[in-house]
Amino acid sequence: MGIAWMLSMFGCSWQLLAIQVPEEPVVALFGHDATLLCSFSPEANFSLAELSLIWQLTDTKRLVHGFSGGRDRLQDQGRGYANRTALFYDQLARGNVSLLLRSVQIADEGSFTCFVRVRDYDSAAVTLQVAGE
Repeated sequence: MGIAWMLSMFGCSWQLLAIQVPEEPVVALFGHDATLLCSFSPEANFSLAELSLIWQLTDTKRLVHGFSGGRDRLQDQGRGYANRTALFYDQLARGNVSLLLRSVQIADEGSFTCFVRVRDYDSAAVTLQVAGE
């Protein structure tokens, strides 16, 4: 499943899904892990099989992490993010779709967009700032 197919799943919607991200930038120390917060309030009968999630760089649209059909979709993941990203799998059913980014590098600084689709669709951007030790 490629990124183009995943993005096509985010077509028209009623915008009933509302995701929450922090307004302030996430500040991470160089070489340390960072959590990019993103969450939504799932409906009572929500199933992980219905969740489609894409984390991508806001300006270049490069895939950072993908998840759909109950599993990670990393075939099109940007090389610089391989083996550095993870979701909080035990919290997905509660609407926590935050991204763990391991060993933050200077090149990671910037805006990341969290796209979520569960029957409806929403997206929001999170800014990451990298600080030296």
